[in-house]
Amino acid sequence: MIIDADGHFFETEEIFEKYMEPDLRKYRPRLIADDEGHNFWVADGSTHYRRPTIPGTLNPGTAAPPGGKLAKHRRASVGSQTLSDINERLDDLDKEGIDVQYIYPSFLLHINSWEDGVLGNGVGHAYNVWLAKACAQAPDRLKGVGLVCLRDPDGNDQRDCRIDIA
Repeated sequence: MIIDADGHFFETEEIFEKYMEPDLRKYRPRLIADDEGHNFWVADGSTHYRRPTIPGTLNPGTAAPPGGKLAKHRRASVGSQTLSDINERLDDLDKEGIDVQYIYPSFLLHINSWEDGVLGNGVGHAYNVWLAKACAQAPDRLKGVGLVCLRDPDGNDQRDCRIDIA
């Protein structure tokens, strides 16, 4: 049996639009694009991702769903990369000979650098709910790795320091 213990996917805006609690939804992470179609996440009032200087992985900006010039450098389909089409993801696993994959976020790996623990918990909760539903479509092959916002792991932070980015 071949296990991929470090599979990633690109988060999409749908996760936050659909699964964040209504009172936090207006503060949800959002994608922006530059003139060339490179995508960047804005969360908690800032973005840590800048346009890549060369296409491909391991460059700043690659933690967002690919757009423009970056898209052609990816082997997998968009449906596989974003888990929006589980069958496409499973097809890609089959091509690689992978039996089980543990799935981690990309952009949300940085959730613990956000200042706002309330927002981090809201985003993490939305991600966890969405990921559980996505992996439930192929529970023998896809295993989701959940998020906990370490800024406020118990959900006790009552400060409201969110920045309205709408």
